Amino acid sequence: VSNFSFNFTDKTLPTPAHLNLTSLNINASELTNKPNATIPFNLDLKINHTGGLKINGHAVAEPFSSQIQLDAGNIALKDFQPYISQFARLDVISGLFNANATVSLLQEKNKALAISFKGDSHINDFVSRDQISNKDFLNWKQLSLNEIDLDLAANSYNIDTVKIDQPYARVLIRKDKSINVNDIAINTAQKKKTLTTKSKPNTENSKPSFKIAHIQINEGTSDFSDMSLILPFSAHINHLKGSVKGISSKQKAVINIALNGRVENLAPVIIKGKISPQQGNSEIKLDFKSMPLPLMTPYMAEFAGRKIEKGNMSLGLQYKIHNKQLTASNNLLIDQLVLGDEVENPEAVSLPLGLAIALLQDADGKIKLAVPITGNLDNPEFSVSSIITDALVNVLTKIVTSPFNAIASLIDSDEDISKIVFSPGKTTLDSKQQDKLNALVGALAKRPALQLEIKGAAFSETDWPHLQAEALDKQISQMRADEINKNSKKKVLPEHLPHSNKDYQRLLADLFIQKFPKLGDRSLFGTPHLISSETGEFYSVAKTKLAKLIPPNSQRLHELAVSRAQAIAKHLADKKIAIERVFLLDVDIDPKDSDNKFAATLNLTVN
Repeated sequence: VSNFSFNFTDKTLPTPAHLNLTSLNINASELTNKPNATIPFNLDLKINHTGGLKINGHAVAEPFSSQIQLDAGNIALKDFQPYISQFARLDVISGLFNANATVSLLQEKNKALAISFKGDSHINDFVSRDQISNKDFLNWKQLSLNEIDLDLAANSYNIDTVKIDQPYARVLIRKDKSINVNDIAINTAQKKKTLTTKSKPNTENSKPSFKIAHIQINEGTSDFSDMSLILPFSAHINHLKGSVKGISSKQKAVINIALNGRVENLAPVIIKGKISPQQGNSEIKLDFKSMPLPLMTPYMAEFAGRKIEKGNMSLGLQYKIHNKQLTASNNLLIDQLVLGDEVENPEAVSLPLGLAIALLQDADGKIKLAVPITGNLDNPEFSVSSIITDALVNVLTKIVTSPFNAIASLIDSDEDISKIVFSPGKTTLDSKQQDKLNALVGALAKRPALQLEIKGAAFSETDWPHLQAEALDKQISQMRADEINKNSKKKVLPEHLPHSNKDYQRLLADLFIQKFPKLGDRSLFGTPHLISSETGEFYSVAKTKLAKLIPPNSQRLHELAVSRAQAIAKHLADKKIAIERVFLLDVDIDPKDSDNKFAATLNLTVN
């Protein structure tokens, strides 16, 4: 048959399919139905305007078999759009199919037709658009499938290498959290007819066997948009290249992934990992370097109700799944983070992010944060995004609710820096408390945004016994001042009186005998002494007994608490912490939530 042509129309489809086959030439010779006789043939034709098909081979009529050399070139895929529309809401704009292969067919008695295909194929200049948004969905410059080896009878499908040059994909998460990828496929599920044969099924080949040894990606790009957020988010990934190796149906198959690219042509992205599909185990590492944080503003607004004004982020993610248990680490390095305006979001987490940032940010403006996560994939409520959010909230909550614990971990200390201890009645810092403050000084020096609040305290039970002797001395001094002022026109103040041990002892003895007449008395010559039932040195016993009579003085305890707070502030100032960063709070006398041990508490805030 020479130069034959015909038009084919398939009206069984919602939109009829049209194929124009022209310049069709068929040559066949030695036609016979003799067993094992070979019939050579060849065929070539043109398909529509661009495509061509050449077939050279031979066949045997009984038993039927055939060997075919197939050469297909530049067959326009858009001509088959009516068939594609049955399975996908996708318009094929362009794409040329090419193949060069050897096809073998064999019909053995009581067996299904065996078909095998060995060769190469590629599709060039493929462009598709989804029918919902009329935007590009999946494109590529060239998709090559090399060393294809398909055996339908054995249920075996192998490809040595898949090369994708300049692929493009668009992924969209809509406001209702639906994904455009899911919308493309059309559900064509139908009840399958059960095929019965007299022969026993081949159980060895009932399960498909497949293998793709190597996938190579070169200069890939992708547009990702998430419209489900308070602020819509979009990112462009480009220069994606790398390989995927080891895709196989084998039980112990391990897929190795090694990809890298850039986000917005700026931030490098590296993806490496291993996946065992049959065993359900995997280990994936993702590294993002110097990603501009303003790009992440929509996610920050969704998470915390804030925009991001400035900053870069390097992110190291490592996800490991073993026995359906997820173990992951998220290591972040955030540089020069500056929060922007608030965004109204009633579902945002309520956290003092300013304090968290000030605690985490070092003197160079860098934040290092590790967020480990775990989860069970069998849990019906499992969600990676919610697990990461919960883990991040937990980490930040611990930091802002226990800021000194965070500081202690950063300076590798087990001490509770927020509590400063003074000896009873004292305002001086011992060496241990100075060391704690010195550690705090180091942390404050590296975190200039932090401010420190100091709240001094004093306790009637523990501090006042050590202040009673001082109070007694003041009382004796007042008695001496009253004596002098009684007979003098020029009045003197107790604190300005010169010290006289003789007058002090005289007044102390008078007061003791007055208060304790059964414990002390004076001799015939006026010398004070203890009555026999009391032992000890007179003045020592008198001072002890009289001091215990003096009730706690709130003013004096207040002064002690203030002096303690001032001592801490002075120590920090001596260590070059700017006094503008230190605030003295109103002091506490006998605070209810204290165990009479911590005489000053510290608190961190942010300016």
